[in-house]
Amino acid sequence: MFDHGFLWGFATILGPLLLLAALIYGIMMYRRRSQSSKNHTEDATRALYKEAGRQERREEGRSR
Repeated sequence: MFDHGFLWGFATILGPLLLLAALIYGIMMYRRRSQSSKNHTEDATRALYKEAGRQERREEGRSR
C-alpha cells in the first residue's frame, strides 16, 4: 500500500511542522502567564537557589 519512500517523505515534512507547532504553542503559553504565576516561579527559583547554597556550604564544612 505505502512504500518506504512515501513514509519517509511524509515524516520529513510532517515532523518539522509538528515541532514548529509545538514550539509556537509553548512560546504562546509562556507569554500568557499571569503575574501571580510569574511571581510564583520567581519565588520558587529563589528558594531552590537558597537551598542549593545551604547544601553546598554544608558539604564544604564536611570536607574540611
